[in-house]
Amino acid sequence: MKRTLALLGIAALSMALLCLSLHGATGNAPAGAAVSIHNGFSPDAVAITLGQSVTWTNDDDRDHDVTADDGSFKSGHLKPGETFTYTFNKVGQHPYGCTLHPRERGVVNVTVQR
Repeated sequence: MKRTLALLGIAALSMALLCLSLHGATGNAPAGAAVSIHNGFSPDAVAITLGQSVTWTNDDDRDHDVTADDGSFKSGHLKPGETFTYTFNKVGQHPYGCTLHPRERGVVNVTVQR
């Protein structure tokens, strides 16, 4: 009985390692996306997969912030040269903006990797 359980455990571990080798430990997904803030967000729309991050960098000469419309993320004031990174764990569209400059808008589109 112990030998059978040990063999089943080895088989399960072998299958898990095979799946990881075929798909990669991270699913071969890119690291995420980068957004520059300079008179707005560039690009203003990014697409990532679930569990990835977006990093915003303030490349302007004035303060900005990054605030989700639904309040799920908020950078606080970003001074020139500062960055903010957020990891997305919910599929869907995540619109955001700069509360200091309301015309500056962006969206992060999060999908499940296939």
